[in-house]
Amino acid sequence: MYYLCDPACVHTKYFMSPFRGVGYWLQDFQRGGRPKIIEEHFNPAHAKFRNAIERTFGVLKARFPMLKEILKYSS
Repeated sequence: MYYLCDPACVHTKYFMSPFRGVGYWLQDFQRGGRPKIIEEHFNPAHAKFRNAIERTFGVLKARFPMLKEILKYSS
């Protein structure tokens, strides 16, 4: 199991963040042609998956408003 992280996190065994210093956003490759190295293949795929996950959470939060706030329970 892997966790997708944003660029601020460190790329470790189970946390996958995009490679630094390599094009990340999809627009970077639409203007400049095809990716040439493996890191350039990974970063756009990472961006696509991360966007899909964020859209999914947006849909869930719209459907279930209670997810927008942290609920506190007394133990």
